[in-house]
Amino acid sequence: MRGRRLCHSNRSVNGSNGNGKSNNYQRSSSQMGRKKWPEGFRGKGSETVWKLSLSTNCIERIANLSNLKNLRILSLGRNNIKNLNGLEAVGETLEELWISYNFIEKLRGIRVMKKLKVLYMSNNLVKDWAEFVRLAELPLLEDLVFVGNPLQEKYASDQNSWIDEAAKRVPKLKKLDGEFGA
Repeated sequence: MRGRRLCHSNRSVNGSNGNGKSNNYQRSSSQMGRKKWPEGFRGKGSETVWKLSLSTNCIERIANLSNLKNLRILSLGRNNIKNLNGLEAVGETLEELWISYNFIEKLRGIRVMKKLKVLYMSNNLVKDWAEFVRLAELPLLEDLVFVGNPLQEKYASDQNSWIDEAAKRVPKLKKLDGEFGA
């Protein structure tokens, strides 16, 4: 099992406003998810943020997304996240969630993602079909990267069996682990 990632004192919060401009704010990793966003980020600018990249920030939980009314892409890869709680605030707008290389075992709370089409959650800790089948509750999910989770690794010697079993449980998938026609 993987250990916790080492955290450094300062991390950047990047939000793209859709005009090719980037909003950069310095926050310490210990402040992530505990304190409010900087004043400029909570105001008018947060309404135009459609992509937020918080990868490699040692974030332990998802929080403080309620002001991001137009968020479509959220990148939280390579953090210390253990569950999907906190996504409710963006459940009506989020189309892509990139959350690979975290410590997620359970997919409780995923059903709030009504518009989610793309879910990249490779190299997490999901180990049983009971959790995987929760992905079928996502009405628009079509692209899933799940490689590196213990459940998928059980099928490492037979990728076709993995794709068949996964497609039976989440039949709307068009692409699984980079393979078309899941």
